[in-house]
Amino acid sequence: MRTFNEYIENKKPTILLENQLLDKIIFELGKPNLDPSTIKSLTYDYITKNSEADTAVKNMMTSDPKKYTEYNTKYKQLLDMVANKLKNSGYTFVNNGAWAQYNRGDVNPNAKKDDNMTTKRYVTLAMNDIWKAFQALPTLGEALNNVKLRPEANQLSFKVGGNYGTVMHHKDTIVIHFYDKNAGQQIDQAVNTFLNAAGVKESNREQIGRVNFGKDAGGTSDSDIVADGISKYFVIHKNEIPNMLKMPNIKDELKKLIDNLSMKSSHRAGVVV
Repeated sequence: MRTFNEYIENKKPTILLENQLLDKIIFELGKPNLDPSTIKSLTYDYITKNSEADTAVKNMMTSDPKKYTEYNTKYKQLLDMVANKLKNSGYTFVNNGAWAQYNRGDVNPNAKKDDNMTTKRYVTLAMNDIWKAFQALPTLGEALNNVKLRPEANQLSFKVGGNYGTVMHHKDTIVIHFYDKNAGQQIDQAVNTFLNAAGVKESNREQIGRVNFGKDAGGTSDSDIVADGISKYFVIHKNEIPNMLKMPNIKDELKKLIDNLSMKSSHRAGVVV
């Protein structure tokens, strides 16, 4: 797995693309009228959604809504149980329906983001491990309370899917937000404490097109910045697309290009051209 320092130093691309996404992008690039919104949507969905789980949840909602409602109710009860346990550790809890967020209690309300960006540590768990692992979420909260943040950047929270469908289909099972960009290694230690307590292993995110750290900037997410940067690149360089499509190794060349774009645009607003 790539380390926190390698990510911060921009030595590695922030996403890796599989053949499925490349095939879809090549198909879109071959159309007479390029639609950048479709390129962005394909890329964003790839880097955020587990398509297999998304399909399974949608099928359940359609074919057996009673079962889905039962699962969703039990899941929300689990989130509430975690919130109640973490109250003693100073955490507050908010569930807006899409995401459920646990906020550390000793933060600085006037904290400032390093480089005007929020750093994020992603954790991806196998679907079959989520229920077991979430029983140990209080351990994650307690471990994160031990992370020492600089006073001027003292802000930390973690979030999970606010409903059963989101937590199952999203590649980001747990997302930890923090302002102090130098706290990455401590965050990693807290994650490992949680995983050991839960008795589960973290999935290799590179195998699903993600890495462990990201940045939110300019009011948007790391994933959105990457997807938007890639789509805008093809608009700017649309005259080069016909020659690109003629390359015998088009997939390899396209992958190199998008990996490079993702590395450059991941935690910067705008497009590198």
